[in-house]
Amino acid sequence: MSIFKRIADAIFGTYTPGAITRAELDQLIQKRAVNVEGQQNWRTSIVDLLKVLDVPSDLDARAELAHELGYKGKLDGSMEMNNWLHQAVMQKLCETGGEVPASFKD
Repeated sequence: MSIFKRIADAIFGTYTPGAITRAELDQLIQKRAVNVEGQQNWRTSIVDLLKVLDVPSDLDARAELAHELGYKGKLDGSMEMNNWLHQAVMQKLCETGGEVPASFKD
């Protein structure tokens, strides 16, 4: 299963509402974040976002996610890669409302 699909499933389940706003997406994620111990900076950190969603956040998982989303830089876990990933994930989730593009499916 693709990492993006795991993210979408964690937020939306089987329901895909179509395009949503960033505020709506934030509300959905916040509902999950209240159940996670510790300070989570999921609004800006891809690692924290993945942890809140109970999706693997190690470098291999982030590299796979970067590949799925078309990242062209080094898959080294750098700040550049992680910032790009967070922005790309949030944008793609808003655009698709949780519907996983066919190219991301196994």
